[in-house]
Amino acid sequence: MNVETEQKVQKTRKIDWKSILVIVSLITIIFAGWSFRSMNNNWDESRHLHPDERYLSMVINAIEPVWTAREYFDTATSPLNPGNKDFGFFVYGTLPVFMVRYAGEWTGQVGYDLNTLLGRTLSAVMDTITILLTFFIAKKLFNRWVGLIAAVLYAFAVLPIQLAHFMTVDSFTNTFAMLTVLMAVIILKRPLSISEQTGKVSQVWLKLWPYLAFGAALGMATASKINAISLALLLPLAEGVRYYRLEKQGKEPAFLPMLGRIGLAAVMSFVVFRICQPYAFDGPGFLNFSINQNWWLSMRSLQAQSTGEVDFPPALQWARRPLWFSFKNLLLWGLGLPLGLAAFGSTIGMAFNVLRKKNWDNLPLLAWTLIYAAWQGLAWVKSMRYLMPIYPLLAIIAAWGLWQLLTASRDFRWKKLKISNKSLRAIGIVAAALVLAGTLAYAFAFSQIYT
Repeated sequence: MNVETEQKVQKTRKIDWKSILVIVSLITIIFAGWSFRSMNNNWDESRHLHPDERYLSMVINAIEPVWTAREYFDTATSPLNPGNKDFGFFVYGTLPVFMVRYAGEWTGQVGYDLNTLLGRTLSAVMDTITILLTFFIAKKLFNRWVGLIAAVLYAFAVLPIQLAHFMTVDSFTNTFAMLTVLMAVIILKRPLSISEQTGKVSQVWLKLWPYLAFGAALGMATASKINAISLALLLPLAEGVRYYRLEKQGKEPAFLPMLGRIGLAAVMSFVVFRICQPYAFDGPGFLNFSINQNWWLSMRSLQAQSTGEVDFPPALQWARRPLWFSFKNLLLWGLGLPLGLAAFGSTIGMAFNVLRKKNWDNLPLLAWTLIYAAWQGLAWVKSMRYLMPIYPLLAIIAAWGLWQLLTASRDFRWKKLKISNKSLRAIGIVAAALVLAGTLAYAFAFSQIYT
């Protein structure tokens, strides 16, 4: 064996301790997040204290599984359709409802009380998966260390822990939403031309699978909660950044294929939504795409209630709330003050990074987060859970900001102010310790209500 071969063998035998550390840390984070989310599943002792959860429990208990596509898509007669079980005003996504109902059928946990407990377990499972997706999004967009920080911050954020204890659609929606974000980031980070690298027409699948997966994830998210349709904006943003990076001579031939890929994702999204929210359409077959007017009127009625246009008793609590009410609750309670401040400061830093340093890769995630926060945070109804989809993204942005401090290689200068890179790294160590410990303390303190 020559010296060069021996060196190669030694390199292959060398243990990658960093990768092992990342895997062990991620498993620990997921276990800790699951522990908080699954704590005391029957926290209300079967008294059904959450009104939305109680309503969904009644629906899931009433509907009946179907086992053929013909029954499934027949809106008028399907026993799986809440509208055929005296629940005419049903504005929730049906995918989480179907998941709980069929899981109950398979596990024998059927009934008003049992499907609630099963649904809470599934909510905890889905939100634990969201922790993992948060890691992969941050890892793909930045690096594995930012991914770990983001995962632990989201794992200990208070509102996700609370919502994971409810059999509602929020935790399900967030999982499919973050899968959509992950696909958008994978598209964003793709080489500008895979065909140039492979040289094979047969590799078309390598170009198209992220778009198909984006569409499928978006369809499932929208079939869990209709507001998730706003995630569709991520794909044009990601493709726009990729298009901007092209050389001038490559832009014109790339434009129509880009539109084609976006269109393919849109078609895939619609098909999946048609499957997962079947009773938004008239049926009776899959190819009948006419909108179910009962569903449409229910959505219009919900919109009127949520905008204050209707004198609806539960909406009266939102009268005279200040514009910043949602963001105050997000900062003080949903994220907790340490993580909230870190997310706020890091959002400003990322905006500066995009606008001044032209780091366009950060634009899609930042832009969608801000747009969604403004759309839901400034609405008439200011429930904390309406901002749930941006919680993983705020954790990622906060993790990015902390990592920028921890790895600062340049001095910070602004007018007469100067901070050395060593001082920035020291500030980063202190800030990261305070944010991580503070967020864990919030999670522990809140979780005491379950014990």
